[in-house]
Amino acid sequence: MKRARLFCCFLLSVLFVAQSFALTVYRSVDKKGVVTYSDKPVSSNHDTKEISLSQSRTSFYDNVPAPTIDPVKEAKKANLLKNNAMRASNYLVHIAAYMSLRNV
Repeated sequence: MKRARLFCCFLLSVLFVAQSFALTVYRSVDKKGVVTYSDKPVSSNHDTKEISLSQSRTSFYDNVPAPTIDPVKEAKKANLLKNNAMRASNYLVHIAAYMSLRNV
């Protein structure tokens, strides 16, 4: 019986702690259409709505999907970089040869 009581107290304390992480945000729109978000309600001449948020859903990154990598595109990109590096090195070799011939 004592364990059941202890378990119930623990469960209630967890529920109260979880509730304390809930956030309340107020969204208000003034006469000019400017939207304002605040943790306190704005004056009565604005159209104000209460929005409830939980702590776990406040991050922007919660809803962003993981990036997908297309192996074909990555291979093309790597090949293009390799070709550009080869062109640049060939260009430098030609410049060096020209400069050495010119100094002779």
